[in-house]
Amino acid sequence: MEFCRPTKDEFCRLAEQGNLIPVTRRLLADQETPLTAYRKIRGKGESFLFESVEGGEHLGRYSFVGCNPRGMIRQVGDTVEWIEGSQVRETYKVVGRGGAKSEGQVCDGLEVVEKVLANYKPVDVDGLPRFTGGALGFVGHEFIHDIEPVVPRPPEDELGTPTICFIIADQLLVFD
Repeated sequence: MEFCRPTKDEFCRLAEQGNLIPVTRRLLADQETPLTAYRKIRGKGESFLFESVEGGEHLGRYSFVGCNPRGMIRQVGDTVEWIEGSQVRETYKVVGRGGAKSEGQVCDGLEVVEKVLANYKPVDVDGLPRFTGGALGFVGHEFIHDIEPVVPRPPEDELGTPTICFIIADQLLVFD
């Protein structure tokens, strides 16, 4: 079994290149599947399982399991929140495209995702998949109103789901 990578010295060198450095350990998982691992680590908070079953080595090679989000970006109606832990750190009002924005206003919720991700400088490490962390989530169909205001926002949210929701996971398992 391999020890954690990078070593402390390698980590310090990589930290000069960015602030998001994957720390990895290879494990034998012959008795584990992505689904069984997900069930074990998901906890009570937000989590995800992205499983690839087709597409060959480039598209379908890896499955990803994540939990314990560092933060979450969530839009409900025209309000977008950046949440760290259980605390709302920033709140924005969606004002749409065209026209001037004042502080605390954004064109759409994806603008907040871009602002949050701009704080992270990922470091590429050889031998790892292209994805080793970042924002994962969804954009609901209601979002079209934010980029095409002529399309009316649905009058009622029957399911109670956010317009957008992205998490930034602190723990990521990658199955090869």
